Formats: sequence, structure tokens, C-alpha cells
Amino acid sequence: RHALDLLAAALVDALARVLCAGAVLHVATDHEGYRDWIAAVMAAQSDFVNLHAPEPFVATQPDRRETAYEAEWRAEGRVIAYFDYRRAK
Repeated sequence: RHALDLLAAALVDALARVLCAGAVLHVATDHEGYRDWIAAVMAAQSDFVNLHAPEPFVATQPDRRETAYEAEWRAEGRVIAYFDYRRAK
């Protein structure tokens, strides 16, 4: 299995079954390939609404405290992608 399998369609379907309407799903990554994978998986389903639409993600979260990992990755020049979705229905 590949690390990109973590946020696969099956997991998103399972999350849709257990999360209440209005629940928010937050996902972040500094890996370009995983970022594109997340965007594709989430765009292909209808149980969650993208809170950053029409963009698939944002590169900053001003009202969120930065973690030590995020600070390290930014210092290395990496872009962090923040995805936020609300459970529909």
C-alpha cells in the first residue's frame, strides 16, 4: 500500500456515514502528490462541501496556530495545503 491510500474514497465514505451533518473535516499536507490526491478524491464525492470552493485548498490558515512541523516545512520552502470540508445533509 502507498501512503496516498490514507485518504481514499472508502475512508471518505466511512467518514460520511459516521460524521453528523455540519461536522467539519480538516486535512493538511506539505506533499504535492498527496495534495493533488486529496483534491481529486474529495472532488469526486458529494457528502462533503469544500469550504474553500472554487479553490480546492488554501495555503494559509490565519486563525490557526502553526505547528512546529509546519514552521519547519515552511522554512524549507514547502507549501502547505489546508483542506476544509463540511459534512452535507
